[in-house]
Amino acid sequence: MLEAGVSSGLSLVNPGADDRDLVPYTEASVVCKGLRNRDFGSLSDPFAILYELLPNGVYLERDRTEVIFDDLNPNFCHKFSFEERDQQKTFQMTIMDYDIVKKDDFLGLVRFTPQQLESATNGVLELEIQSKNGKISGKNGTSTFYIERLMRSKEPCKIGMELGLGADCKVESKKKIFLCLSRSTANSRDYVRIFRSEAMQIPSKKGESFVLPTFEVDSSTLTAQDSERHLLLELFLEGGRKGNHRNIGEVVFKVGKLDNLRAGESIAFFSGLSGDGRCRPQLVLTCMNWNVGRSTSVIVMRVSNLLIRW
Repeated sequence: MLEAGVSSGLSLVNPGADDRDLVPYTEASVVCKGLRNRDFGSLSDPFAILYELLPNGVYLERDRTEVIFDDLNPNFCHKFSFEERDQQKTFQMTIMDYDIVKKDDFLGLVRFTPQQLESATNGVLELEIQSKNGKISGKNGTSTFYIERLMRSKEPCKIGMELGLGADCKVESKKKIFLCLSRSTANSRDYVRIFRSEAMQIPSKKGESFVLPTFEVDSSTLTAQDSERHLLLELFLEGGRKGNHRNIGEVVFKVGKLDNLRAGESIAFFSGLSGDGRCRPQLVLTCMNWNVGRSTSVIVMRVSNLLIRW
């Protein structure tokens, strides 16, 4: 159980880093749509690998995303980052279908340069996914890059977040629940996903509380160091092996609402989640201290009066 601390406050936008410790970088969030299905009885389990083209013509793996199971339209949480030294380089993103018992299947690739990303209109670059021979058939799907120029500390501050359903919530479904957290982009028209939890079974009886495992994000990823950004919290019921997940509600709030929230203090929002008609569902956010030696704090999120039917 997390205990309230005694610190003066938590600044998510400016966690105390000296300007000289901040490094500029380009952040790329990736969403793919219309990928090929390489699995039988379910959908592909895509992940993306970022390769850098070396002077000798060899592609060297530099980074990779998480695997998203049973989804032909993956919205990856993991971000690719590029610095000034990468400007003249060429990169390849290869999309693969993860398999446990056999070799991963190839789904497609795109090639690009950081200059292409930074010159994208409104920070959005859409590329057709190619086959291995570089051809575009229209059957491999598309990839969309959401680009932002941000600053991060050489020693980033970690923010823990924990979501729970209160004992007054009622669940009339045997399906699992999962959480997605997204951040608005600079143009405020799009959201980029920064976290997706594992799907977990929730208690079916009213009177039982439920807490998802605590997760950590870098403060720069969470806030983009901008108090005017919005955070979008969405709850889903898992749709099974066909990937038809159901959005059961969402809450939107500004980063500035969390900034400088003192330890032990809370703020509440009436949410867009489904209620029982008598009490409006509410999301309460509380700042707690956690492992202060690592400059880490936790935002505890609790939902009350939620009714889930499906």
